Amino acid sequence: MIRFSYQNLLFVLISLLAFSCGTDEDPIIPEETCVKEVFESGLYIANEGPFSNGSGTITYFNTSSKAIQEEAFAFNNCDDPLGSIVQSIATFENKAYIVVNNSNKIIVADASSLEKSGEITGLELPRYFLPVGNNKAFVSQWGADGVTGSIAVVDLTSLNILKTIPTDQGPETMILIDNEVYVANVGGFARDSTVTVINVGTEEVTSTITVGDNPQNFVVDNSNGLWCLSKGFSDFYEPTNNTFGQLNLIKNGQVTQSIEISNSSKWLAINNAGNELYYIGAGGIYKQSVTSGTAETTPMIVGNFYSLAVDFNTNQIYASDALDFSSKGVIYRYNTDGTAIDSFESGIVPTGFWFD
Repeated sequence: MIRFSYQNLLFVLISLLAFSCGTDEDPIIPEETCVKEVFESGLYIANEGPFSNGSGTITYFNTSSKAIQEEAFAFNNCDDPLGSIVQSIATFENKAYIVVNNSNKIIVADASSLEKSGEITGLELPRYFLPVGNNKAFVSQWGADGVTGSIAVVDLTSLNILKTIPTDQGPETMILIDNEVYVANVGGFARDSTVTVINVGTEEVTSTITVGDNPQNFVVDNSNGLWCLSKGFSDFYEPTNNTFGQLNLIKNGQVTQSIEISNSSKWLAINNAGNELYYIGAGGIYKQSVTSGTAETTPMIVGNFYSLAVDFNTNQIYASDALDFSSKGVIYRYNTDGTAIDSFESGIVPTGFWFD
């Protein structure tokens, strides 16, 4: 029988330690990992970020629990930045498409976690993403000069640009109705007053509709009327050249009604019943009945707002204040009668909302 004392054991342990310290091999260190979180249905907010440097961000807001995740994309991508000027976000077929304007790309990510899976590159100042089929999307882009606009047709499997469709200046938001896409040509760095209509199947321009100066976005009312908000033209060198904004009702490819609103109005939205319009105008947020041909003169909600949207699930208004454009912005929530609900912080320059 071999006796094994505590002294023997201690000698063996010391010998093993000395041997391990004397080897040239480095210890194996696991690769760095970052936290991965799945976001429930709620709201993604696109924050442009600082204009001169830095990156835009995405804020996630749980509309049920009110939980907030700042910089939701960076949180699930090991602090990987999105890039300069996050313009908009959209989701389709369980994927999120984040349009990064100055970086000339769209980042593709999982819609629930925002974990990055790819990029669409080769774009020129992209603005908005619109799916138009199971495997195809339109992307509005201002062009390298900020004026020569076009729609990029993107294959969503390869993430390649298949072709570009010329439009008028500064194509902005788009809306798909039946088999046609209406494109608001906001003018880019110039001036425009048209809506381009594109057939999805042929990928050709079928008509051009003249509206007010610098049209920005659309909504559809409960009578299938297409409303377009035009911001009006602002001449900072010669203000006498300024024009008013307009609400234009389009039916059967023609403008059937025009309502004059304040210059620099923006972000048309509609309630879930489709009978009340909301937009940011002089001094605050205005409410306009779709059956009224006269513009409201007093804002429903007084304030200085940057962007606007309505959550159809709750029929609540979301409005952002960009403050000084270098600090975190604020999101305000209201009922559609204008009563305040609450507010919360977002990233720098909150510009776009996407309810999932």
